[in-house]
Amino acid sequence: MAITTTAKDLMIGAGVLYFDRFDKDGNSTGERPLGNATDFTLTTATEKKEKYSTMSAARGLLRSVVTKITITAKTKLDYFSPANLAMALMGEEGVYTQTAQTGLDKKFTKIIQGMFYGLGYKNVKSVVVKPIPTGAAYVVDVDYLLDAQTGRIEVIAGGSIADGSDIDVTFDAGECTMTKISGGTVSKIEGYLHFVGDPTHGPAYEGEFWKVSITPDGDLGFITEDWGSIGLSIEVQDDSENHPKDPYYRLLNA
Repeated sequence: MAITTTAKDLMIGAGVLYFDRFDKDGNSTGERPLGNATDFTLTTATEKKEKYSTMSAARGLLRSVVTKITITAKTKLDYFSPANLAMALMGEEGVYTQTAQTGLDKKFTKIIQGMFYGLGYKNVKSVVVKPIPTGAAYVVDVDYLLDAQTGRIEVIAGGSIADGSDIDVTFDAGECTMTKISGGTVSKIEGYLHFVGDPTHGPAYEGEFWKVSITPDGDLGFITEDWGSIGLSIEVQDDSENHPKDPYYRLLNA
């Protein structure tokens, strides 16, 4: 019998994943590349109903019927982009904006040396720290440290701001705009998944998964000793209404 397969069909896979995250009304928002993915695996699981004979001690199999097919996939992404993080945190990507303000005031009571105290604003400046009820201003880098970007002061241990004292902080806040991720704000993440293969060796497949549901898979390493990754689990849903011939997905090979 002739062997029709050849070594060219062996696979060392590579490629790019794109995801079109549907909005709350199920509309397309455009395909976005997910960046470097260290793996992308597809699993087809089946559940069967089996009937065995009771007419002999051997109890041979009379019939086996597949009653359920479940198609899932997994991937690990290297890029901690805001959009990728929003998926990993079951959240949404947005924008944090702060308008410039002057003459802001924040009071703190029963100070503890070595602690940090947040002013409630980012990008602060013109900071003045004074004792309550009155007195000369404390000296930055001697009595307290200022983290202007995060909007915090740290009371220096051994400085003039004694434990248990009260302070009044006046400051200005500059205008700033930052990317924001709100975690845990959505109950589902659905969209169209597109895989464009570019294998190191083997056939190049293009996969189109019409409607998938994405959930986080594993921990996010914000402090690690190795490169962090974002794990995602993917459930492929039936889209017979729009793709009756290929209800779940299709793989194309030119």
